[in-house]
Amino acid sequence: MKSILLNILLSAVFLLCSCSKASQEIPEPTTPSQGFLSVMSFNVRYLAGDTGAHSWANRQKGIYEMLADKKPMVMGVQEAYVSQVNDILEALPQYKAYAIARDGSSGSNETCGVFYLKDSIVLKNIGNFWLSENPSRVSMGWDAACIRICTWALFKIKTSGQMFYHFNTHLDHVGTIARREGLRLIWSKIEEINKEGYPVFITGDFNTEPQDAIFEGSPYVSARDEAPVTDNKGTYNAFGANDPSVIDFIFYKGMIPLTFETVTEGYAGVEYISDHYPIISTFGYQY
Repeated sequence: MKSILLNILLSAVFLLCSCSKASQEIPEPTTPSQGFLSVMSFNVRYLAGDTGAHSWANRQKGIYEMLADKKPMVMGVQEAYVSQVNDILEALPQYKAYAIARDGSSGSNETCGVFYLKDSIVLKNIGNFWLSENPSRVSMGWDAACIRICTWALFKIKTSGQMFYHFNTHLDHVGTIARREGLRLIWSKIEEINKEGYPVFITGDFNTEPQDAIFEGSPYVSARDEAPVTDNKGTYNAFGANDPSVIDFIFYKGMIPLTFETVTEGYAGVEYISDHYPIISTFGYQY
């Protein structure tokens, strides 16, 4: 019965939005028991010695307010130092997270951590691999300028039992070969890990715009492109120093995209909570 009702709802959504992707709105779901799941990708910006308005001490209050407002059920972060992950968890205890430093150290280095709402989502399995020719160990691949990592998690929605994988990454900002080969490695690893054929999300900062050739042949679809309610706003804002470009993505397979949003507003009096805007997408699923 629930599946039938969900199908009716989704049919209504697509009929409503068939004339305009950007002008219609769908009531925001609040719980996965309704057959919805919300996914966020957010480059929070690393601890780079920023001062004043751009400092972590100033920006974090806006990030906490944004998350309390948008309530993503799962979220992939990029550039988040271990200490920043811990700060978010302390401020928002409704979340848990899995994150390791990309250099394999126990210190506060960059992670591609995955957050989840602990009252709604159960973590079933976790893992990491490095974007290189030696993905099972800490390593830098191809022509990359930095060590790059992909963190993944297998989740179960408590109310429905729906299982899904979430892969989160940050492709290199310099190496063109590293971006191409790193993404293909992620696709390959998903096939290797997801033996059950569960739905999959890939979130991340790809340092690549949508028209780039690295996306050719992708088995995964961009939520921005397919959601009936969406936008065309850029995601990398450089703290307002340039016109934003689209380099952050939510890709998916096995779910039904409903909404996509680039979160451009300020929070808690902070105009730019990062040099990237968060993106969030809502999906429907069968159960």
